[in-house]
Amino acid sequence: MTQIILEQQNLVISYDKVKNLLICHWVGYQSVEGIQQGCEAILAHAKTHDQTYLLNNLVELKGTFTAVNDWVNNEWLPKAINAGLVRTAYVYSPDVFAKFALNNLLKPRQTSDKYTYNAFGTVEDAIDWLLTGSVEPLL
Repeated sequence: MTQIILEQQNLVISYDKVKNLLICHWVGYQSVEGIQQGCEAILAHAKTHDQTYLLNNLVELKGTFTAVNDWVNNEWLPKAINAGLVRTAYVYSPDVFAKFALNNLLKPRQTSDKYTYNAFGTVEDAIDWLLTGSVEPLL
């Protein structure tokens, strides 16, 4: 059973109750404000659930989003981890600028015993890793 958390023109956030999986489907070009709004919706969800697994599906994302990367890593991510975010899987966009931005976001490699993340080439691999840890990431 899937519940829509946030629905905008270029972002849909849904929650799969059976898999305990929060799914963010990013589409097209993103603004700093749009990304921050989406991240805040993720944070609000994580605060109300014991453990949160996050799938960031960037397959349809276009362009760069490096302007918001420092905010995500330094301000938002620590709050999300404290709220219960456990694992995040990113699925690469075929867009070269989006790939660059994601690699830039993930470069500081902020993993711990409470939180980890990886990037994948397909949604299926990302979900499998989130739920079982059995798929080899691209990072």
